[in-house]
Amino acid sequence: MKPLALVFTLLLAGAAGWFAHSRLASGNVHEPTPAVRKVLFYQSPMHPWIRSDKPGKCTVCGMDLVPVYDGETPAGDHSMSLASNVVTAIGVKVAEVRRQPLERTLRFTGTIDDDDSRHRILSAYVEGRIDTLFLHHDGAEIAAGDRLASLYSAPLLAAVREYLALHTGSGKAGAESGSLLASARTRLRQLGLSAEQIDLLPTSVTPETLTFDIRSPMGGTVVKRIAYAGQYVKEGDPLFELGDFSVMWLKFDAYERDLAWLQPGQVVEVTTPALPGEVFTNRIRFIDPNLDPASASAKVRVEMPNPKRRLRHRLSADVRATVVVNDALSIPRSAVLNPGGKPRVFIERTPGRYTLRTVTLGRVGDSLVEILG
Repeated sequence: MKPLALVFTLLLAGAAGWFAHSRLASGNVHEPTPAVRKVLFYQSPMHPWIRSDKPGKCTVCGMDLVPVYDGETPAGDHSMSLASNVVTAIGVKVAEVRRQPLERTLRFTGTIDDDDSRHRILSAYVEGRIDTLFLHHDGAEIAAGDRLASLYSAPLLAAVREYLALHTGSGKAGAESGSLLASARTRLRQLGLSAEQIDLLPTSVTPETLTFDIRSPMGGTVVKRIAYAGQYVKEGDPLFELGDFSVMWLKFDAYERDLAWLQPGQVVEVTTPALPGEVFTNRIRFIDPNLDPASASAKVRVEMPNPKRRLRHRLSADVRATVVVNDALSIPRSAVLNPGGKPRVFIERTPGRYTLRTVTLGRVGDSLVEILG
Protein backbone atom coordinates (compact mmCIF):
# COMPACT_ATOMS: atom_id res chain seq x y z
CA MET A 1 0.00 0.00 0.00
CA LYS A 2 1.40 3.38 -0.99
CA PRO A 3 2.06 5.42 2.19
CA LEU A 4 0.44 8.77 2.82
CA ALA A 5 3.13 11.15 1.64
CA LEU A 6 2.04 14.72 1.11
CA VAL A 7 -0.59 17.25 2.15
CA PHE A 8 -1.05 20.78 0.96
CA THR A 9 -2.58 24.08 2.01
CA LEU A 10 -4.60 26.22 -0.37
CA LEU A 11 -4.16 29.93 0.15
CA LEU A 12 -7.58 31.24 -0.73
CA ALA A 13 -6.73 34.96 -1.09
CA GLY A 14 -7.53 35.85 -4.66
CA ALA A 15 -8.46 32.28 -5.53
CA ALA A 16 -12.10 33.00 -6.31
CA GLY A 17 -11.23 34.99 -9.43
CA TRP A 18 -9.00 32.27 -10.78
CA PHE A 19 -11.43 29.44 -10.09
CA ALA A 20 -14.33 31.35 -11.58
CA HIS A 21 -12.57 31.17 -14.97
CA SER A 22 -11.12 27.65 -14.57
CA ARG A 23 -12.73 24.29 -14.88
CA LEU A 24 -11.49 21.19 -13.18
CA ALA A 25 -10.77 18.24 -15.40
CA SER A 26 -8.89 14.98 -15.04
CA GLY A 27 -6.32 16.15 -17.52
CA ASN A 28 -6.26 19.54 -19.25
CA VAL A 29 -8.12 22.82 -18.90
CA HIS A 30 -10.13 23.51 -22.08
CA GLU A 31 -10.47 26.98 -23.52
CA PRO A 32 -14.08 28.10 -23.94
CA THR A 33 -15.43 28.11 -27.49
CA PRO A 34 -17.66 30.73 -28.95
CA ALA A 35 -20.40 28.14 -29.44
CA VAL A 36 -22.99 27.87 -26.72
CA ARG A 37 -22.40 24.72 -24.71
CA LYS A 38 -24.72 22.88 -22.39
CA VAL A 39 -23.99 23.24 -18.68
CA LEU A 40 -24.27 19.89 -16.91
CA PHE A 41 -24.13 21.32 -13.39
CA TYR A 42 -22.21 23.73 -11.20
CA GLN A 43 -19.41 22.50 -8.95
CA SER A 44 -17.31 23.94 -6.15
CA PRO A 45 -13.66 24.23 -7.25
CA MET A 46 -12.47 23.82 -3.68
CA HIS A 47 -14.94 21.16 -2.55
CA PRO A 48 -15.85 19.19 -5.69
CA TRP A 49 -18.46 17.10 -3.89
CA ILE A 50 -20.59 20.26 -3.63
CA ARG A 51 -22.75 20.38 -6.78
CA SER A 52 -25.83 22.31 -7.87
CA ASP A 53 -28.05 22.59 -10.93
CA LYS A 54 -27.83 26.39 -10.81
CA PRO A 55 -25.15 29.04 -10.07
CA GLY A 56 -24.47 29.85 -6.45
CA LYS A 57 -21.96 29.71 -3.65
CA CYS A 58 -20.15 26.74 -2.12
CA THR A 59 -21.86 25.92 1.15
CA VAL A 60 -18.49 25.09 2.71
CA CYS A 61 -16.07 27.84 1.63
CA GLY A 62 -18.37 30.41 0.02
CA MET A 63 -16.59 30.41 -3.37
CA ASP A 64 -18.55 30.73 -6.61
CA LEU A 65 -19.65 27.45 -8.13
CA VAL A 66 -17.96 26.72 -11.49
CA PRO A 67 -19.96 25.42 -14.46
CA VAL A 68 -19.07 21.98 -15.82
CA TYR A 69 -19.98 21.76 -19.52
CA ASP A 70 -21.07 18.86 -21.65
CA GLY A 71 -18.00 17.02 -22.86
CA GLU A 72 -15.83 17.94 -19.87
CA THR A 73 -14.80 15.47 -17.20
CA PRO A 74 -15.76 16.89 -13.80
CA ALA A 75 -13.55 16.52 -10.79
CA GLY A 76 -14.46 13.45 -8.79
CA ASP A 77 -15.89 13.57 -5.33
CA HIS A 78 -12.45 12.82 -3.91
CA SER A 79 -10.03 14.43 -6.38
CA MET A 80 -9.35 17.65 -8.23
CA SER A 81 -6.94 19.01 -10.84
CA LEU A 82 -5.34 22.42 -11.13
CA ALA A 83 -3.43 23.81 -14.06
CA SER A 84 0.17 24.74 -13.31
CA ASN A 85 -0.46 28.44 -13.77
CA VAL A 86 -3.34 28.28 -11.26
CA VAL A 87 -1.17 26.41 -8.75
CA THR A 88 1.46 29.14 -9.04
CA ALA A 89 -0.97 32.02 -8.95
CA ILE A 90 -2.94 30.99 -5.87
CA GLY A 91 0.16 29.81 -4.01
CA VAL A 92 -0.53 26.14 -3.30
CA LYS A 93 1.88 24.93 -0.62
CA VAL A 94 2.92 21.34 -0.06
CA ALA A 95 4.16 19.94 3.27
CA GLU A 96 5.42 16.47 4.10
CA VAL A 97 3.65 14.29 6.62
CA ARG A 98 6.40 13.32 9.04
CA ARG A 99 7.25 12.66 12.64
CA GLN A 100 8.41 15.83 14.36
CA PRO A 101 8.14 17.70 17.69
CA LEU A 102 4.59 18.83 18.39
CA GLU A 103 4.54 21.89 20.66
CA ARG A 104 1.58 23.47 22.41
CA THR A 105 1.55 26.55 24.61
CA LEU A 106 -1.48 26.87 26.87
CA ARG A 107 -2.49 30.01 28.74
CA PHE A 108 -5.03 30.28 31.53
CA THR A 109 -6.28 32.86 33.98
CA GLY A 110 -6.92 31.85 37.57
CA THR A 111 -7.20 33.03 41.16
CA ILE A 112 -4.71 32.57 43.99
CA ASP A 113 -6.65 31.38 47.04
CA ASP A 114 -5.61 29.94 50.39
CA ASP A 115 -5.24 26.25 51.19
CA ASP A 116 -8.76 24.80 51.48
CA SER A 117 -7.55 22.06 53.81
CA ARG A 118 -6.33 24.75 56.24
CA HIS A 119 -9.31 27.08 55.94
CA ARG A 120 -11.52 27.14 59.01
CA ILE A 121 -14.64 28.80 60.36
CA LEU A 122 -14.32 29.21 64.14
CA SER A 123 -17.82 29.11 65.59
CA ALA A 124 -19.27 29.39 69.10
CA TYR A 125 -19.28 26.10 71.01
CA VAL A 126 -21.74 27.46 73.56
CA GLU A 127 -24.18 30.35 73.79
CA GLY A 128 -23.07 33.52 75.55
CA ARG A 129 -21.91 37.13 75.12
CA ILE A 130 -18.67 38.37 73.59
CA ASP A 131 -17.17 40.35 76.46
CA THR A 132 -13.84 41.48 74.97
CA LEU A 133 -12.52 41.31 71.41
CA PHE A 134 -8.75 41.05 70.95
CA LEU A 135 -8.83 41.29 67.13
CA HIS A 136 -10.28 44.36 65.49
CA HIS A 137 -9.49 43.97 61.79
CA ASP A 138 -9.28 41.40 59.02
CA GLY A 139 -5.88 40.23 57.83
CA ALA A 140 -4.28 39.97 61.27
CA GLU A 141 -1.59 37.32 61.61
CA ILE A 142 -2.13 34.93 64.53
CA ALA A 143 -0.42 31.93 66.10
CA ALA A 144 -2.02 28.78 67.45
CA GLY A 145 -3.34 29.47 70.96
CA ASP A 146 -3.61 33.25 70.57
CA ARG A 147 -6.51 34.95 72.34
CA LEU A 148 -9.22 36.02 69.93
CA ALA A 149 -12.01 37.04 72.32
CA SER A 150 -13.35 36.46 75.81
CA LEU A 151 -16.80 34.97 76.31
CA TYR A 152 -19.27 35.12 79.17
CA SER A 153 -21.40 31.99 79.13
CA ALA A 154 -23.56 30.76 82.00
CA PRO A 155 -23.44 27.08 80.87
CA LEU A 156 -19.65 27.23 80.49
CA LEU A 157 -19.19 28.96 83.86
CA ALA A 158 -21.32 26.30 85.58
CA ALA A 159 -19.36 23.50 83.93
CA VAL A 160 -16.04 25.05 85.02
CA ARG A 161 -17.16 25.35 88.64
CA GLU A 162 -18.37 21.76 88.63
CA TYR A 163 -15.02 20.61 87.28
CA LEU A 164 -13.10 22.59 89.92
CA ALA A 165 -15.23 21.17 92.71
CA LEU A 166 -14.57 17.64 91.50
CA HIS A 167 -10.88 18.42 91.03
CA THR A 168 -10.59 19.64 94.64
CA GLY A 169 -12.17 16.45 96.02
CA SER A 170 -10.66 13.99 93.57
CA GLY A 171 -7.91 12.93 95.99
CA LYS A 172 -10.40 11.78 98.66
CA ALA A 173 -13.33 10.14 96.83
CA GLY A 174 -11.44 7.49 94.91
CA ALA A 175 -12.31 5.92 91.57
CA GLU A 176 -15.85 7.21 91.32
CA SER A 177 -14.72 10.79 91.75
CA GLY A 178 -12.02 10.23 89.14
CA SER A 179 -14.65 9.05 86.68
CA LEU A 180 -16.81 12.09 87.35
CA LEU A 181 -13.79 14.35 86.92
CA ALA A 182 -13.02 12.80 83.55
CA SER A 183 -16.63 13.32 82.46
CA ALA A 184 -16.52 16.94 83.61
CA ARG A 185 -13.29 17.44 81.66
CA THR A 186 -14.89 16.00 78.52
CA ARG A 187 -17.81 18.32 78.99
CA LEU A 188 -15.46 21.33 79.05
CA ARG A 189 -13.85 20.17 75.82
CA GLN A 190 -17.30 20.00 74.25
CA LEU A 191 -17.94 23.56 75.37
CA GLY A 192 -14.84 24.84 73.56
CA LEU A 193 -11.98 24.87 76.08
CA SER A 194 -8.68 23.39 74.95
CA ALA A 195 -6.80 20.77 76.97
CA GLU A 196 -4.22 23.41 77.93
CA GLN A 197 -6.93 25.77 79.19
CA ILE A 198 -8.51 23.01 81.27
CA ASP A 199 -5.14 22.12 82.84
CA LEU A 200 -4.73 25.76 83.94
CA LEU A 201 -8.22 26.14 85.45
CA PRO A 202 -7.26 25.18 89.05
CA THR A 203 -4.67 28.00 89.20
CA SER A 204 -6.20 30.60 86.86
CA VAL A 205 -9.85 30.67 87.93
CA THR A 206 -10.91 32.69 90.97
CA PRO A 207 -14.38 33.29 92.46
CA GLU A 208 -14.48 36.55 90.50
CA THR A 209 -13.79 34.88 87.13
CA LEU A 210 -16.77 35.21 84.80
CA THR A 211 -15.32 35.00 81.29
CA PHE A 212 -13.12 32.54 79.42
CA ASP A 213 -10.91 33.06 76.40
CA ILE A 214 -11.68 31.87 72.88
CA ARG A 215 -8.28 30.88 71.48
CA SER A 216 -7.18 30.21 67.94
CA PRO A 217 -6.93 26.50 67.10
CA MET A 218 -4.35 27.20 64.37
CA GLY A 219 -1.79 29.69 63.19
CA GLY A 220 -2.54 31.76 60.13
CA THR A 221 -4.42 34.83 59.00
CA VAL A 222 -7.81 36.20 59.98
CA VAL A 223 -9.69 36.15 56.69
CA LYS A 224 -12.81 37.66 58.21
CA ARG A 225 -13.81 38.84 61.68
CA ILE A 226 -17.50 38.25 62.24
CA ALA A 227 -17.85 38.76 66.02
CA TYR A 228 -18.08 42.12 67.83
CA ALA A 229 -17.69 43.02 71.48
CA GLY A 230 -21.03 42.88 73.29
CA GLN A 231 -22.56 40.56 70.73
CA TYR A 232 -24.73 37.71 71.97
CA VAL A 233 -24.06 34.44 70.16
CA LYS A 234 -25.75 31.09 70.03
CA GLU A 235 -24.13 27.70 69.72
CA GLY A 236 -22.87 27.32 66.16
CA ASP A 237 -22.74 31.02 65.29
CA PRO A 238 -19.61 31.88 63.22
CA LEU A 239 -17.11 34.13 65.01
CA PHE A 240 -13.94 34.18 62.87
CA GLU A 241 -12.86 32.89 59.47
CA LEU A 242 -9.23 31.73 59.51
CA GLY A 243 -6.85 30.76 56.74
CA ASP A 244 -3.26 29.56 56.37
CA PHE A 245 -1.41 31.64 53.75
CA SER A 246 1.91 29.78 54.03
CA VAL A 247 0.91 27.71 50.97
CA MET A 248 -1.48 29.16 48.40
CA TRP A 249 -3.69 27.33 45.95
CA LEU A 250 -3.85 28.66 42.41
CA LYS A 251 -7.04 27.46 40.73
CA PHE A 252 -7.95 27.81 37.06
CA ASP A 253 -10.39 26.26 34.57
CA ALA A 254 -9.12 24.05 31.76
CA TYR A 255 -11.43 23.26 28.86
CA GLU A 256 -11.88 19.76 27.48
CA ARG A 257 -9.60 20.36 24.50
CA ASP A 258 -6.77 21.41 26.84
CA LEU A 259 -7.00 18.50 29.28
CA ALA A 260 -5.07 16.18 26.94
CA TRP A 261 -2.01 18.41 27.50
CA LEU A 262 -2.20 18.63 31.31
CA GLN A 263 -1.31 16.14 34.02
CA PRO A 264 -0.43 16.20 37.74
CA GLY A 265 3.24 16.97 38.35
CA GLN A 266 3.55 19.10 35.22
CA VAL A 267 5.52 22.33 35.62
CA VAL A 268 3.77 25.61 34.83
CA GLU A 269 4.82 29.26 34.98
CA VAL A 270 2.72 31.67 37.03
CA THR A 271 2.72 35.47 36.92
CA THR A 272 0.52 38.00 38.68
CA PRO A 273 0.02 41.75 38.14
CA ALA A 274 0.69 42.32 41.86
CA LEU A 275 4.32 41.18 41.41
CA PRO A 276 5.30 42.45 37.94
CA GLY A 277 8.32 40.87 36.32
CA GLU A 278 8.37 37.84 38.63
CA VAL A 279 7.74 34.33 37.34
CA PHE A 280 6.87 31.52 39.75
CA THR A 281 7.54 27.96 38.65
CA ASN A 282 5.28 25.42 40.31
CA ARG A 283 3.67 22.06 39.62
CA ILE A 284 0.11 20.98 38.99
CA ARG A 285 -1.07 19.02 42.03
CA PHE A 286 -4.62 18.11 41.12
CA ILE A 287 -6.99 18.01 38.15
CA ASP A 288 -10.65 17.65 39.07
CA PRO A 289 -12.14 14.58 37.34
CA ASN A 290 -15.57 16.25 37.43
CA LEU A 291 -16.26 18.59 34.52
CA ASP A 292 -18.54 21.56 34.91
CA PRO A 293 -21.39 20.79 32.48
CA ALA A 294 -22.12 24.48 31.90
CA SER A 295 -18.60 25.43 30.78
CA ALA A 296 -17.22 21.97 29.84
CA SER A 297 -14.15 22.69 31.95
CA ALA A 298 -12.35 21.12 34.91
CA LYS A 299 -10.69 22.81 37.87
CA VAL A 300 -6.90 22.57 38.00
CA ARG A 301 -4.92 23.31 41.17
CA VAL A 302 -1.31 24.49 41.50
CA GLU A 303 0.19 24.69 45.00
CA MET A 304 2.51 27.66 45.59
CA PRO A 305 4.69 28.01 48.72
CA ASN A 306 4.29 31.47 50.23
CA PRO A 307 6.68 31.73 53.20
CA LYS A 308 6.97 35.54 53.07
CA ARG A 309 3.26 36.10 52.39
CA ARG A 310 4.04 37.93 49.16
CA LEU A 311 1.21 36.18 47.35
CA ARG A 312 -1.94 37.80 48.62
CA HIS A 313 -5.31 36.22 49.05
CA ARG A 314 -7.53 36.10 45.94
CA LEU A 315 -5.00 37.62 43.53
CA SER A 316 -5.58 37.11 39.83
CA ALA A 317 -2.82 35.18 38.06
CA ASP A 318 -1.82 34.09 34.56
CA VAL A 319 -0.67 30.52 33.95
CA ARG A 320 1.52 29.38 31.07
CA ALA A 321 2.11 25.71 30.29
CA THR A 322 4.38 24.63 27.43
CA VAL A 323 4.19 20.99 26.33
CA VAL A 324 6.37 19.31 23.69
CA VAL A 325 5.64 15.87 22.23
CA ASN A 326 8.96 14.84 20.72
CA ASP A 327 7.80 12.31 18.12
CA ALA A 328 4.35 12.92 16.67
CA LEU A 329 3.15 12.19 13.13
CA SER A 330 1.90 15.65 12.21
CA ILE A 331 1.05 18.16 9.51
CA PRO A 332 0.47 21.93 9.47
CA ARG A 333 -2.85 22.96 11.01
CA SER A 334 -3.63 25.04 7.92
CA ALA A 335 -3.65 21.89 5.77
CA VAL A 336 -6.76 20.51 7.45
CA LEU A 337 -10.21 21.26 6.05
CA ASN A 338 -13.19 20.62 8.28
CA PRO A 339 -16.38 20.46 6.19
CA GLY A 340 -19.31 19.21 8.22
CA GLY A 341 -17.09 18.44 11.18
CA LYS A 342 -15.13 15.80 9.22
CA PRO A 343 -11.41 16.69 9.02
CA ARG A 344 -9.91 16.14 5.57
CA VAL A 345 -6.71 16.90 3.70
CA PHE A 346 -5.71 16.90 0.03
CA ILE A 347 -2.93 14.50 -0.99
CA GLU A 348 -0.72 15.47 -3.90
CA ARG A 349 -0.42 12.41 -6.12
CA THR A 350 1.25 14.18 -9.02
CA PRO A 351 1.87 17.90 -9.54
CA GLY A 352 -1.52 19.52 -10.04
CA ARG A 353 -3.51 16.38 -9.15
CA TYR A 354 -4.91 16.10 -5.62
CA THR A 355 -6.99 13.52 -3.80
CA LEU A 356 -9.19 14.23 -0.81
CA ARG A 357 -8.54 12.03 2.22
CA THR A 358 -10.42 11.86 5.52
CA VAL A 359 -8.09 11.81 8.54
CA THR A 360 -8.34 11.20 12.28
CA LEU A 361 -6.80 14.04 14.26
CA GLY A 362 -5.05 13.84 17.62
CA ARG A 363 -3.65 16.67 19.68
CA VAL A 364 -3.66 20.15 18.17
CA GLY A 365 -0.40 22.06 18.64
CA ASP A 366 0.42 25.70 18.06
CA SER A 367 1.20 25.26 14.34
CA LEU A 368 0.92 21.50 13.80
CA VAL A 369 -1.77 18.91 14.32
CA GLU A 370 -1.23 15.23 15.11
CA ILE A 371 -2.47 12.61 12.64
CA LEU A 372 -3.69 9.37 14.25
CA GLY A 373 -5.06 7.67 11.15
